[in-house]
Amino acid sequence: MTQRRLILGVLIAACLISYVWAAAGLVVASNFGDTWRGAKLAAMVDGTAERPYVYRRLVPMMISGVITVIGEEKANRIHSALLERLTPSVKDDIAQIRPQALNALKRSSSLALNLVAVLIMFASVAGYGLALANLAKKLYPQDNYSIFSLPLVGFILILPLIGNVAYIYDPAVLFLSAACYAALAAGKWRWYYLWFLLACINKESSIFIFLFFAFWYFSRMDRRLFVWHIAVQSLILTLVRVVTFLAYADNPGVVLRTDYMALHLPYISDHFTFTAIAALIAAGFLLFYRWREKPAFARAGMLVLFLVAVSYFIFGKPAEYRVFYDALPLVAVLFTHSLASTMQRIKTKVSANIS
Repeated sequence: MTQRRLILGVLIAACLISYVWAAAGLVVASNFGDTWRGAKLAAMVDGTAERPYVYRRLVPMMISGVITVIGEEKANRIHSALLERLTPSVKDDIAQIRPQALNALKRSSSLALNLVAVLIMFASVAGYGLALANLAKKLYPQDNYSIFSLPLVGFILILPLIGNVAYIYDPAVLFLSAACYAALAAGKWRWYYLWFLLACINKESSIFIFLFFAFWYFSRMDRRLFVWHIAVQSLILTLVRVVTFLAYADNPGVVLRTDYMALHLPYISDHFTFTAIAALIAAGFLLFYRWREKPAFARAGMLVLFLVAVSYFIFGKPAEYRVFYDALPLVAVLFTHSLASTMQRIKTKVSANIS
């Protein structure tokens, strides 16, 4: 019992540390919400940001709603007080990691927006962890450790994907995709449709959740019921996209960019190092080790990973790995299973050698 409590205590502590680390990393990479000129926080909230960023409406609407409730002046006072109380060492750390983040915060025309954006980003990452814990309960009902080990791995996986940029809606992508997968695994349709609707409003990449549903339930659901679910989700996707496209049709920017496609091969060639090869081998091992023993639900997630990868090479910017957040919850399940299997195998061998 003592050993069990010790392990759970270590897992909980590691979860909390990795949560703060991941959430803070996203916040700093987003320049406290003011990512760049085309997606400045104030412009995202008032709907004047460039396309396609302006289409991602959920978090900007939440920020606007919170500001309306608490009042911009009061929120500005709170944020100014917090900024003044940041210790010099914390400011120095932020400046060393990302100088433009601290400068953007100091130049912000509305600190209230930054404050609420940061709180929502932290809350979204926390929701991501809770959703992963719920997914673990469904996939591993007899394993209490997985409730903490899966969120731990999920938080850690965020870190190498952050890169140099993050947007205010990225943490919500993590949360809502994980919540949708957890609801699908449990067959909780009311919750699924709530999270799915919010995911559609948050970002158009919610289509990957829809495709996962279609793939997973195609042979696991009554045909009429399956068609009904497909129709409802298609309607939600279409309505949200049409409304946002029409509402912001006059904004500058483009819907999708494909001009980065030609840059991927040169980038891969320039960065094809020993470290990159080792990382790919490690990722492949964690994805496929003891493949048949992994939960079928998570194995189906390879479809999402494949589709996201294809989209990344067609529409994505080289090294902008944040686009893989849509697949990250299911990748975390696959990684966690491989890590747990490896540790169990090592433990068995050690016990055999000792005896």
